[in-house]
Amino acid sequence: MKKSNDYPGTLRGHFEKIYGGSESAEFKAAQQNFAQSLAGYSLLSYLLFFKDRHNGNIMIDKKGHVIHIDFGFVLGIMPGGKFSFERAPFKLTAEMVEILDGPNSALFKYVKGGREKEGRE
Repeated sequence: MKKSNDYPGTLRGHFEKIYGGSESAEFKAAQQNFAQSLAGYSLLSYLLFFKDRHNGNIMIDKKGHVIHIDFGFVLGIMPGGKFSFERAPFKLTAEMVEILDGPNSALFKYVKGGREKEGRE
């Protein structure tokens, strides 16, 4: 996505370009899908020791869901049969937090395991 010529420069910019402004129903639905799938994959990554989680192994579908691909380093097993723990328990970038409206937002609190923002389904 970031290598395409029409990438707007940030992941949030991409969401706004694809789903409309941040107040549009489509943007809010994609933002909610992103938050829910990010929370789920973060938990799975932590519990199953997914390794090698970089932006090239993370995709976003047409509805805004985070989708992890390339699970070659699952359960801490690296090439050559070596075992190691990932230093970061899951992938969470500043761009991801920006899509959630920042670290003080209701969506970020939701991803962390807090209550969901009222009015969001």
